[in-house]
Order: sequence, then C-alpha cells, then structure tokens
Amino acid sequence: MNKLFTFLLEIFSFSKGREEKSMSVYPEVRDSVVNLVDFIKTKTNENLVEASRADIVELNENQLNTIIEIVDASITQGMTAGFGEIESCIKNIDKTIQKNTATKTNKKKK
Repeated sequence: MNKLFTFLLEIFSFSKGREEKSMSVYPEVRDSVVNLVDFIKTKTNENLVEASRADIVELNENQLNTIIEIVDASITQGMTAGFGEIESCIKNIDKTIQKNTATKTNKKKK
C-alpha cells in the first residue's frame, strides 16, 4: 500500500508543477491534505492493532495485516476521489486572492 501512496504523491508533485503558476495556495493545501490523510491512516492502523491486542476483535496477524491494507487503500481511494473538490475550492480561493491583490495594486497606481 505504501507504493500506492508514493504514486499519489508523485501525481500530486506532477500536478504541483502544472498548477503552481496559477494557484499560489495549491502546494500548501495539497501537502496539508496529504499529511492529514497520512495521519488518519496511521491512527486507524494503530487503533486496529490495539483492538486486536486487547482482544476486542479476534484477528490473527495475517488477517490484521489484510484489514490494515484494505483500510489504507480505502482511505487513499477516498482522498483521490475527493481531492477534485478540494482543488476546486483552492482555485476559488486563489481567484479571490488574485482579485484582491489586483484591486489593491490598481488602487496604489491611482
């Protein structure tokens, strides 16, 4: 599953080069989303391992690893599918920033 996550980071890095010229907040937001998703995956994995060790769920090591892989993949898929909405929001924010910057620049010229 780490290969999939690394692949997604590469995609986002590629996107960064394309989008960075027109979206000033894109890299920071993208990195924050990736970090958040990574944190969610880590906490979920820790909770699953803890539940298994506390006998809250009865899973052998192979079953636990399989479940962790499925959960990791599901979270990654959710991030990938939902990131388009975040990109749209970023574009709107960036347009507002650019508009406000242009307005301030025009006022200074007068």
